[in-house]
Amino acid sequence: MSKAKDISEIISDADLTGTLDVVGAISSTAGHSMIPEFISNLYLASNTTDACELLGCFSNTYQVYRLIGQVGCSFSAEGNTRLTFLSGTDTELTSGYFGAGRTLDDSQTQVNSAEADGPAVTININQSSTGTSIVDMHFYRQQHAYQLIGMAGYHDQSSDRGVQHFGFKNNSALELTGFRLENNHGNNMSLVNFSVYGYRLRQNANSEMLGAYN
Repeated sequence: MSKAKDISEIISDADLTGTLDVVGAISSTAGHSMIPEFISNLYLASNTTDACELLGCFSNTYQVYRLIGQVGCSFSAEGNTRLTFLSGTDTELTSGYFGAGRTLDDSQTQVNSAEADGPAVTININQSSTGTSIVDMHFYRQQHAYQLIGMAGYHDQSSDRGVQHFGFKNNSALELTGFRLENNHGNNMSLVNFSVYGYRLRQNANSEMLGAYN
């Protein structure tokens, strides 16, 4: 009858490069796993501003970032939340967004949207005045471009629920440090709670990705 192995023996058998911390999470060197590393959080609890920004969340440490959370609003008509990248405090990248989005709701209403050198990326569409939209997206830092791919689940003012998929690219040479969220109805941002995680990928030396990877 074989003896049951404890966790240290299992990790040794797997030949992992990493450590086991006190809460049981395995951290590894770049490329040996896809463990997300928490970086920062953007939080807004009330309807007091027309926009909110998170700075210092992008750097050369990571190649890929996951931005996940919720956005809400407070107004009588349907609105949307837009994202722009930042290179400094209140220094927005407001041009050069190329891409498209597609939405479908439970009434079979479909909407296509596109930006050709647009000023921002729409990350949720037709937001109701109550509740929030869940947004999940990945930001890829490349040598000559930045790419954003994501999706959102939304609830519009007519009580229709739906899903939105989007993908955008920007060829700016700016060193981006953060992002800004705002809506198209002015001073009505609320219930924003976004977390940023970083991934360090394993890649070859000729890769197009930015960041530390060795």
